[in-house]
Amino acid sequence: MNKEEYRQELSNITTILLDESSYPGQLLESCNEMHGLLSGISGVGGEDYEVSTDKEDLMLSSGKAISTWSAGRCIIEFSRTAKYLRGLHDAISDMLKSEKERPLRILYAGCGPYATLALPLMEKFSPDQLQFTLLEINEVSLESAKTLIKSFEYDDFVSDYHLCDATSYHHPTGRPFHIIITETMLRALEIEPQAAITLNLADQLCEGGIFIPQRIVIDTALVDMAKEFTFYPAGSEIPQEDIDNPGRNRRRQFLGRLLDFTASSALEIREKVTSDSSGQPHFPPITLKIPSHIEPGLDMLLLLTNIEIYGHHFMGDYESSITNSLQLTERKKVESWSEIEFTYVIGKKPGFQQCIVKENNCDH
Repeated sequence: MNKEEYRQELSNITTILLDESSYPGQLLESCNEMHGLLSGISGVGGEDYEVSTDKEDLMLSSGKAISTWSAGRCIIEFSRTAKYLRGLHDAISDMLKSEKERPLRILYAGCGPYATLALPLMEKFSPDQLQFTLLEINEVSLESAKTLIKSFEYDDFVSDYHLCDATSYHHPTGRPFHIIITETMLRALEIEPQAAITLNLADQLCEGGIFIPQRIVIDTALVDMAKEFTFYPAGSEIPQEDIDNPGRNRRRQFLGRLLDFTASSALEIREKVTSDSSGQPHFPPITLKIPSHIEPGLDMLLLLTNIEIYGHHFMGDYESSITNSLQLTERKKVESWSEIEFTYVIGKKPGFQQCIVKENNCDH
């Protein structure tokens, strides 16, 4: 295939992914096609890819940077890929209407081997409208992204490539970005460094700039695990109401919100980050009261993650691995507590740590 054929195939795929009327089967097929196209051109991450070192994660002081192989496979989570692409596309379109400066400066932190959220949109805009700065800590991934940009002849869209840690990156020109995007997370902001990256990059936005995702919300709830999921026998017809609202039968008792994370709140939190006796940095702790009455049948304490990508583009419960729930503990333990404290740690193993602060009316 030549450049024009590459571009046409990617353009066709992107059109389907950006179309909000595309159904899940179309999105899955398109994401598989995009993975096949980009892995084939770059030579990285295809079905026969057997380079063992590129399947190893990097363990950083701020969390885990997933391997080249894993980062490339993220494309196949079709809802996640489509919604982030739509969110970034709409953010660019809105910023082009409201911002006079050209080109828009866009920072993509953790671009992975395929620059998944940048490359497809280069067909939809022009280099005089926007310029990407691509950050990646994995050298193989960054070189793969460079290969793809060159193969598509989209070099004019990229102002800089940086092999670096996004948790410590500072734009060398001192010119703030119009849009920053980073998708370096797992459920409940555990393991990967999304929070640490956001803390570092939030003040590198220009006034009125857009950080994607715009908002990450972590809630905690007691749930009835028997009704948390609805299963249907293979080949059975799923009722339309369950398609429209897959969580309609769930039973939950919310205990409280642990985090409402935006670029603005990240700047506020950053001023309040402290370290424990071992030197591990963490957010201010949040204490939740356990209700005196817990509804019958609620047997598990979960952390729930919801993401506002941009505008109306939203990812709710179980739409992908990054919005799956995280199980904490069973009801019988929660019933013996009157308060529970949560602390979000941003060190080598990011995530929420739970600590009972009161049990049976005794301080701990």
